[in-house]
Amino acid sequence: MSEDTLSLYFDCASKADVDEFHTEIEELLLAKDEELWTSQLRFKDKQTIITLGVDLESELAEELLRYLIKKELRNVYAELYFDTAGETQFLAIRNDSLKEFKRRPPRKKVKTPTKKKTAAAKVSVAYPHMLDPAWQKQREKDWDEMFYASMSHEPKYYWKHIKDYYFDGDVHKFIKGRITYLKKAGIQPQRLAPSIKCAIQYSPCKTTDQLTGVVKTVLEWFDQNKADISKEKLVNEKKYFLDSLPLFSCWVEHGFDQELTDEAFLWIYGDRYDPKRTFPIPLGNDAWQPVLNGYEEICARILQGIRNYLFNPELISENGLSALRYQKQEYAKYLISLLPHMDSDFFSKVVFGDSYVNERGLSIRPWLQYAFRSFFIGLLGYNVPHVPKLETPYCRDPEMADSLKKQIFALDMPEYFDSFIEFIHKHGDDAYEYSER
Repeated sequence: MSEDTLSLYFDCASKADVDEFHTEIEELLLAKDEELWTSQLRFKDKQTIITLGVDLESELAEELLRYLIKKELRNVYAELYFDTAGETQFLAIRNDSLKEFKRRPPRKKVKTPTKKKTAAAKVSVAYPHMLDPAWQKQREKDWDEMFYASMSHEPKYYWKHIKDYYFDGDVHKFIKGRITYLKKAGIQPQRLAPSIKCAIQYSPCKTTDQLTGVVKTVLEWFDQNKADISKEKLVNEKKYFLDSLPLFSCWVEHGFDQELTDEAFLWIYGDRYDPKRTFPIPLGNDAWQPVLNGYEEICARILQGIRNYLFNPELISENGLSALRYQKQEYAKYLISLLPHMDSDFFSKVVFGDSYVNERGLSIRPWLQYAFRSFFIGLLGYNVPHVPKLETPYCRDPEMADSLKKQIFALDMPEYFDSFIEFIHKHGDDAYEYSER
């Protein structure tokens, strides 16, 4: 069996478009009776990474890349390794319009060696759990998946400080490495500062105490170096941090502790919606304790997670995470408290464009709107999108689905909700992308 791999990097406007494109590629390969042994998708801030493993013949390899040419994709880097006569061939494309192939000589794929660690080894780690050999083994596996998916094509200085931090949890060294990287990247001196969001994203922490320790350490750096950085930079970093907190309703990075994800979400947001809730503790010398935001995103991500748990037979949720966590009562309880406060446009019968901002100043991004639609499509007994259609739509946990349905329809929802439900019933399986004015 050959080990052929397609890695495709590009920008796309919405998660729905990415899902559709991903499905098209899979169907193209499966239609050729090819064995698709891995298929991964990552989508974040319009940046998309699709990695496919499949046995390919030479002609099919080129057919696959030529198929990509027909798509209107932006900021593309595509690479395809495929075996021919025992040698790995490499085809690559790198330009915005996908109009030409760039072929390199045959070469063997080389994996970056990973230094093995054991509990008995002298390793410098931030937290005791990191000395567990089983934890280290899983961490190495997670790093390989993340590294090859998103960083392997970048120069080493781009990711070395991230990898070190991923395995040792040393926040101070991470901050220093981040600034060194930014200097090499030519960033202006007044903008040389660590990212609170990245410090969380790649942290090996396992408890909320450890997590807040990370955030406090980064903010201490800002307090100590505020004379050297612009005020705008600090304001932006705090904003990015605050905007990233809704990710705890689904956290997507490889290796981020999933038990901590649940614990941190409830610690940060509580067990029910509160529009005046602030971050649980004051941070930094100025005791910064911001009012929380991003409730539309939280609602959409919980809807996605519960939808995947209930109505996806393959248990695949956003970015490959298991949806099993959403069977927990805490998420259903939070969802019930949140739904009545969502903007009417999330329940609109019209599909809005990528940059639609409504009269209340809220950005209605397509993936948010599709999350609401696909959840209620499943809850009302229709086939959710992106799974095989069945005469009797699939439901993993009918008791939970029925309980949710009763609770939601007992809520004091505005009139537009009834119109939205009628719209779902009218179009059934096809209501996902239907636009009715």
